[in-house]
Amino acid sequence: MKDKRLSFRVVIVLMFIVLMSSCKNKQEEIDTVIMSKASQDKYGNAIRLGGEWFLANQDEQFLHYIYDTKTKGHPASTHPLREMGALYAINDLYGYTKDQRYLNLSYKGYAYFSQYFTKSENYLLVNITPDATKLGYNAFMILNIIPINIKDKENELDYLAEGILSMQKDSGEYRTFFFIERETGVDYYPGQSILALMRLYSYDKQEKYIESVKKSLGYYPLRWNQDPSFTFVPWYTKGYYEYYQQTNDDFVREFIFEMNDFLVSGFSADGTCNGPIVNRDISIAAYAESVVKAYKLAKFNNDTYRQECYSRFINNAADIVVDIQIQNTTDVLELGGFPNSLGEIRVDNNQHAVMMLIDAKREGIID
Repeated sequence: MKDKRLSFRVVIVLMFIVLMSSCKNKQEEIDTVIMSKASQDKYGNAIRLGGEWFLANQDEQFLHYIYDTKTKGHPASTHPLREMGALYAINDLYGYTKDQRYLNLSYKGYAYFSQYFTKSENYLLVNITPDATKLGYNAFMILNIIPINIKDKENELDYLAEGILSMQKDSGEYRTFFFIERETGVDYYPGQSILALMRLYSYDKQEKYIESVKKSLGYYPLRWNQDPSFTFVPWYTKGYYEYYQQTNDDFVREFIFEMNDFLVSGFSADGTCNGPIVNRDISIAAYAESVVKAYKLAKFNNDTYRQECYSRFINNAADIVVDIQIQNTTDVLELGGFPNSLGEIRVDNNQHAVMMLIDAKREGIID
C-alpha cells in the first residue's frame, strides 16, 4: 500500500513537471513572438522609447532641458524655446499613442509656460526671458494650445497670433524679437510663426492669418535665393507646406522642392539621391522632418522621381536616428534618448527625432 502511494506521488510530480515545462515552452514562444514583433517594428519601438524618455526626465515645472550621459545628471541650463518645442512633440505623441500620460504632461507644460503670458497693447507675449523675448515663443504656444482644452482658449490664441502679426514688416519679413532689433533666429522663428499661423488658420479660418503668410512670400524666398542654407529649410518647409495645402500655389510647391532638393543633395556623399548621408549625428532628424513634408508634396503632385528620392533619404535618416538612440541601458534617465556628439540628450533633439519618425510612419515611408 505504501509503495502504491509513493508511485502515485511520483506520477503526480512527473505530471506537474511536464505541465510546467509545457507552460515554460509556451511562454518562451510568446516571448519570442513579442521580441520578433518588436524587432520588426523598430521605428515604432524607437518612438515609444523616445516618448518614455520625456516622461522620465520631468522636473517640477515641466522638463529638464538636458540629460548628460557622461555625468549622469541634469545640468542647470535651460532653453525655454526648445522646451516649448518639446511640448509640441508631447502633443504629437499624445495624438499618436493616445497615452494619457502625454496629455497630462502637455497640461503641465502649458501651466508652466502660460504663467509668463504678458499683455502688451493688443497682444500677448511670453515674457520668460525679458531681455530677449523671442517671436518663436508665440509660435510654439499657439501650436501647443490648439490641441488642448483650456479656459479662454480662443482669446489666448487670438492674442498670441496678434503678437506675431504685429512683428511683420511691409516687406513681409517678421522681426524675430519683441522690443529689440536682433537678427538671430531668422532661420527658425519666422518659419515657426508661419507654421503657427497656418495651423491657426486651419483651426478657425480667420483670413488675416493666411494673408500674413501670403505676404511673407514676398520676402523669404528672396532671402533664400540670396543665402541658401540647410538650417533655413525645415521650418519654412513645414510652414509653407501647410500654406500649399490650403492654396495649391504652384510657386510655393516649387519653392519647397527647391529647398529640399538642395538639402538632400547637400547631405549626400555624391550629391545625388543615391549617395549615403554624410551627416551621421542626431541633427539629421530635424532635416528629415522637412523632407517628409516634401515627400508628401511630391506624392500629391505625382512626382515619382522626387517621391523615390525623398523616401530614400528619409529611410536612411531614420536608420541613423534609431542607431543613435540609447535602447539598452539600466539608466531610465537615458533610456530612449537620442544623444548628440557630446553625450548630451537634449529635449529638442528628442523632439525632432520622435516627430520625424511619427510623421514618416503615418505616411507609410517607414514601417
